Amino acid sequence: MSLFQHLLPAGFLQKALKDAGVRRHNGIYSPLVVLWLLTAQRLHGGAPLEAAVLELLRGLPASFWSRRCKRLREWQDHGWAPSGNTGAYNQARQALPLSIVQQSCDRIFDELVAQFDGSSPKGTGRTFLLDGSTMRTAHSPALSERYPPGRNQYREGHWPLLRILVAHDLRTGLAMRPEWGATHGLDAVSEQALLERAVGRLPSGSTVVGDANFGVFSVAYAATQRQHGWCCD
Repeated sequence: MSLFQHLLPAGFLQKALKDAGVRRHNGIYSPLVVLWLLTAQRLHGGAPLEAAVLELLRGLPASFWSRRCKRLREWQDHGWAPSGNTGAYNQARQALPLSIVQQSCDRIFDELVAQFDGSSPKGTGRTFLLDGSTMRTAHSPALSERYPPGRNQYREGHWPLLRILVAHDLRTGLAMRPEWGATHGLDAVSEQALLERAVGRLPSGSTVVGDANFGVFSVAYAATQRQHGWCCD
């Protein structure tokens, strides 16, 4: 938790929300609290919402809130703990703008890279392995519309499919925020197109390494335009 707060200070989130013009009510589930609980869920292998709420009820440092709301004062001053129901947390995580989540992920990645850069030989750039895959999501009408399932000669599939691409730092294993899009349908996106989005967020002077699937001119052009090295196997 202390590392999380160091990598993602409350001041950064406050500025990001202000710059985005996002106005939020002052409550127990502040953006920083929500991001920490989302992280805690992932650190515990995709723990359920109930586990995240329990993490909150165990107590978090006061620095997770810029101002204390009435409900928080009642909890901290009088011991009147909030409900253990997951509804409020679920609403808060869905209300958190995607752009804020993305900026937070990028900030954490950049801070970790900066820490490791101190031990890197001078004049050496970073090398990133980029690879794509497909993922099945939970079935819902909304997800099926945005990420259409595949189909064969018999019928359409059940699970919505999205295409995803991740860049991993070769030396440290750090992974950047992934890029994703639809695998099928009118808005389908290729792995090459996802790579072209991702290379814009790589540290300057990086080397991009991909498999033979990325050995096309558009990928080489996107990398060199951003002054990255490029090779494929």
